[in-house]
Amino acid sequence: MSGGLEILYPGESWPPAEPRHWAHGTRQYDEIMGTRIGRTVGYFVLAGYNRGTTRITGILAYSFSNAGSLMLRFDIGRRR
Repeated sequence: MSGGLEILYPGESWPPAEPRHWAHGTRQYDEIMGTRIGRTVGYFVLAGYNRGTTRITGILAYSFSNAGSLMLRFDIGRRR
């Protein structure tokens, strides 16, 4: 722990130099969706659909600059 922040992926550059995609069911996906922001975004994204008809199938993380800005795209798809 450094300065009150836990480093989840030591040795990896952040924000990512290349886009990273985490599919539903992977450890990284579960870690992001387990955070407060992940759960909140999940509620907002899925609120526009009938309950039980869609799910977040993946998360894409990317950055437009080296200034530390991070963008997250939540992919949605039909439940099977």
